[in-house]
Amino acid sequence: MDEKLEQIKTLSENADLIEKRLTEAILAEADFQVPFKLERRRRPFRRDAVKR
Repeated sequence: MDEKLEQIKTLSENADLIEKRLTEAILAEADFQVPFKLERRRRPFRRDAVKR
């Protein structure tokens, strides 16, 4: 049981480090200028548009 707990802790630490490195890489490459609008209008949901 203790061995499994240690594996889980190690895997969790590895995942945290991978996430941190990925975020750093994305931020290093990011231009922070989005050439398009991120928010799109949502179409109203129409029940009659759903095929049954």
